[in-house]
Amino acid sequence: MRIEIERAPRIAASSLFILLATAFAAQAGGLRWRDTRAETLWRGQKLLVLENDLVSVTLLPQAGGRVVRYVDQRTGVNQLHESPELEAEEAGGIWDKEGVWPTYNICNHAFAYRVEQAADHLEVAFDADLGNLRITKKYRLGSESTRLALETTYRNSGSIPIRTLFTHIFSLAPCGRVGSEDFVVYPEGDGLVKKGFGWRLPIGPNSVSPSWWMVSDSQQGVSLLFTFEPNPCLAERIIGSVAGAVELELHTRRQLSHPGEALTLRWDMRLIKHASEVEHACIEGCFLPESEREAMTQLLSPLIENSAVVFRNMGEHLLAFPWGFLSLSVPHRVAQVPEPLEAEMRAMRCAGDNNKEVPSGTLRLELDRNPSVEFPLSRLEPGEAVVRYWRVPTAKLADGTHSLRLAAEGRAIETSFAAINGESGARRIEVAQKKTADLAREARRSGDAARIAAVASCEMRAEDARRKFIMGPAFEEWGNTAHAVDVNKLPLKLNRDVRPADVDYVLRVLEEAEGWIETVAAGRDPFQGRKGLFQKAFYSKIDGSLQPYTVYVSKSYDGKAAWPLLPLLHGSGGDQWEITQAAANLDGRSVFRGALEENAQEANFLLCAPLARGPSGYEQIAEVDILQMLDEIQRDYRVDSSCVYAMG
Repeated sequence: MRIEIERAPRIAASSLFILLATAFAAQAGGLRWRDTRAETLWRGQKLLVLENDLVSVTLLPQAGGRVVRYVDQRTGVNQLHESPELEAEEAGGIWDKEGVWPTYNICNHAFAYRVEQAADHLEVAFDADLGNLRITKKYRLGSESTRLALETTYRNSGSIPIRTLFTHIFSLAPCGRVGSEDFVVYPEGDGLVKKGFGWRLPIGPNSVSPSWWMVSDSQQGVSLLFTFEPNPCLAERIIGSVAGAVELELHTRRQLSHPGEALTLRWDMRLIKHASEVEHACIEGCFLPESEREAMTQLLSPLIENSAVVFRNMGEHLLAFPWGFLSLSVPHRVAQVPEPLEAEMRAMRCAGDNNKEVPSGTLRLELDRNPSVEFPLSRLEPGEAVVRYWRVPTAKLADGTHSLRLAAEGRAIETSFAAINGESGARRIEVAQKKTADLAREARRSGDAARIAAVASCEMRAEDARRKFIMGPAFEEWGNTAHAVDVNKLPLKLNRDVRPADVDYVLRVLEEAEGWIETVAAGRDPFQGRKGLFQKAFYSKIDGSLQPYTVYVSKSYDGKAAWPLLPLLHGSGGDQWEITQAAANLDGRSVFRGALEENAQEANFLLCAPLARGPSGYEQIAEVDILQMLDEIQRDYRVDSSCVYAMG
């Protein structure tokens, strides 16, 4: 059910508290607020300004309560990226939206608001009714703090369940601009990770999902610190950079919301210039659990004190100690054997009369948890920095992912890389494809439809491995644009931009294809009795091309009774693997999550999803492919023909 968002908010006149542009609330502890009209940027928009002596915050009530300015009062500089385009993907500031697309369906709605002023804080409550979705936002600014806190509640105010997904976007520009001097820092293991401008990094559920992050201008020594209340509904955090901004994103999982149910998200942000302000943030209050506050202080305080040196001279993965820092960097995340791969280790002992701490023990670098390099830290002199390089013995490593771990004084941080021999990988793919071609000829001569389909599935899986091997990041399951490329006509060379995840995909899918091929060659069906989610394929009746589709068979299926069938039809740009996003819980954006909740293992229905090439709308050749997929499913499984539905 799509949320109705086109209607204007239904707001009672008595609840709309709008004051004149010149009206000010009584000042208390430096707190003040006003509302006015924009005369230049965002012309005609109502501006709501909250201020204390440290920061000034500007909100747009008519644009979803978007935060467009967070200004350091001492310098007059806005720390957020400003853009006049309020209804564009490039829009600046901090805002939210329903779904991943369209991009502006909350921030183009007017919100009613009221301002409450206490002795120690200002609080603004925004409210809007968007049909069957009611949104409330509460911003709070303290009297003697740079902390701006937000609590947003999304409530199903309708009479039927709706499926929701929400995204919060932070478009930031510390000190008013962004560039090579800007870094994003977040916790990982016992230490920190710092990413320079230009990175884009999704932080998924299988990796560390940080509860705080900091964006820093290393030249000016100014940082923006964000903390987030832990919430199981958060599916994905993304760090990236776009023209003029460092961008952070929070995505919730797509979930079914019943009438009256609500989802609440809380976060706060602060301006940080001194180490003491990190400690004050934990005392003043933030959305971190108590167990994480001390750890954040221990990591960030020394970093803030030495930010110019650390950001400029230390590597990507950092360990912070009272006496200094250690770092580990791997310049290339994939070692294409026999090319060399070097790990860089740095150790820095801080100078200064206030630093009396002395390092002890040994710096140890481990490859796959096996000690490889050691360096006594006691050799470090105050103010000294040491760099060590270690050539990873990639020729001795098996293809796949490996770990590098830097440890000292009972603490450690870890990174990973992948090794792959492109020549041997290409040979394996060629062999698999040759075997499937031979099996296909034999199957066609036999006329056995089930065997032909099994061979088609083997051939498709071997082609998937080839596609990823050649195209690298340009080919992803869940996006159908790369399927149109005939990779069998391209040279079988490993893509230069492959990532560790790409290497893992090639190896996993190739091993799966090889196993299926062996099973078919032995005269057996590799899908007989198989449960869970997997890909199959058929040869098109139209042009003989391979057409993949996915099937989900719950563990309770035994073939004794006919089951309903539910084809899942993806949206524009998707493919047959959109079910995977829900089944593996990898991406909360999947519109099919509701079909694969935890109880789906016991469900008494079959699921399938096509690639469905061709134009949008499942017309022409896509329609033919879907009908052929249904024929394949009904041949291989007992389907109740009176209960075939469609969803998408």
